[in-house]
Amino acid sequence: IIESFDVRCWLGEVEVYRDSVTIEVPIDTLPAGTDTVALTARSQGCADAGLCYPPQSQTVLVALS
Repeated sequence: IIESFDVRCWLGEVEVYRDSVTIEVPIDTLPAGTDTVALTARSQGCADAGLCYPPQSQTVLVALS
C-alpha cells in the first residue's frame, strides 16, 4: 500500500509503505567471479500520530546464481 502522508514534522510530506515494498535494483555489470553482492537499504519509520523514529540501515548479502 502506497499513500501520501503528512507527518507534520520536519520531514514534510512523505510516501508511506505499509507491510512490505518491492524495489527492483538493476545490475548492469559486475567484476568476473562475483558471486554475492551487499545491498544496503536506509529507512525511517513514522507513527500515524506523527512521531518519527531515527533512520536505520539494513544490509543483506544476496547470492547471485
